[in-house]
Amino acid sequence: MPQVLAATLGSAMQARGAPGCLAVAVLSESLRTYWTRTAWQDEAAMLAYVKAGKHGRIMGRVMLWCDESSVVHWTEDVDELPTWQIAHRRLSEQGRHFPPPRAAAGPAPLSAPFPAPCARRWRELRIK
Repeated sequence: MPQVLAATLGSAMQARGAPGCLAVAVLSESLRTYWTRTAWQDEAAMLAYVKAGKHGRIMGRVMLWCDESSVVHWTEDVDELPTWQIAHRRLSEQGRHFPPPRAAAGPAPLSAPFPAPCARRWRELRIK
C-alpha cells in the first residue's frame, strides 16, 4: 500500500504543476481506498497530463497494485471541483471500470453500484 499512496500523491502533485490544471483533490477513505478529482482548463491539458510523467508511468502498474480501478471524465462549465457525491454519482452512471487482469481484458462499464465515499472517514488533501 505505500507504493499506491506514494503514486497517488506524486501524481496529484504532478497535476498541480501541470499546465491547464485548475484544481486537484485526493481523498483517502481508508488505507485501501483512494479517490481523486481534478479539474482542467481543457481536454488537451488533461490528456497531456494523463500520458506524461509520474501519472503516465503508474498507469501501467495500477492493476498490479489494485484490485480494481474506475475512471470517469465529463465536461461542464464551472469554476470549482464537483463534490465527492457528484463525482461518485457520475462515476456510477458513466464510469469505466477496470477489473483485475485475471477477470477481464480492458475497461468495462460499471455493472453494479459501488459504495460512495464514507463521509465519517474522509481525509481530504486539496492541492490547488
